[in-house]
Parts: sequence; C-alpha cells; structure tokens
Amino acid sequence: MATIKLYHGSWMKNLKPAERIGMYFSLNIDEAREFALCLCDDGSYNKESYIYSIEINEEDVTVIEDFPTFDSIGNAENYKNMPEVANYETWYCLKNAKNIELVEYFTNNLD
Repeated sequence: MATIKLYHGSWMKNLKPAERIGMYFSLNIDEAREFALCLCDDGSYNKESYIYSIEINEEDVTVIEDFPTFDSIGNAENYKNMPEVANYETWYCLKNAKNIELVEYFTNNLD
C-alpha cells in the first residue's frame, strides 16, 4: 500500500483539527510554508510558522476535477458528504486529520 506525505502550514503552535471542517494539505512543503507565512497585500504576515505533516494511503484519495468544487469541499455545509481524502492537483482536503505531527517551526522576519 503506497503512502503519500502531505504538509499543512499554520500560524498555530498547538494545531487541533476542527470538527466538521476539512483540513487542507499540500504535497509540497514549500507551498505549506507560504501558506503559513500568510503574506497579505498590505505587507502584514504571521510572525511564526508551523508546518505539520500527515501520511495517507494513496488508495483513499478521491480526485476532484474542478477547483471550485474542491475549494468548498471542506466547508461545514459540505463536510458530511465529502470523501475522507479529496485531491485537486497538488492540494488535498482531509476529513479526519487527527494524526498530524509538527515537523517544522520557524520565526518569520521580512523586515
């Protein structure tokens, strides 16, 4: 059984997956780092970043062909009907991401 390692970037140190909301991950750790930084148009950004990872079984993945459907799949209103693992290109949305582990922490300094 092949596994896939996924990454989630966050500004939260003790990240707990929310109930009834999907959690988004990337195959690419650099994309997760960018997401954790959260650089806004006004120049503000998160001062600290945390990168989490999880391994999933490749056979559990349901491919979603269009981005609008994938983008909203983890919302509370769609959560009940979403697959355990949804995929669009390099992004994944997991219904139950309980086994995440912190793999990286860093302080952002863009000044």
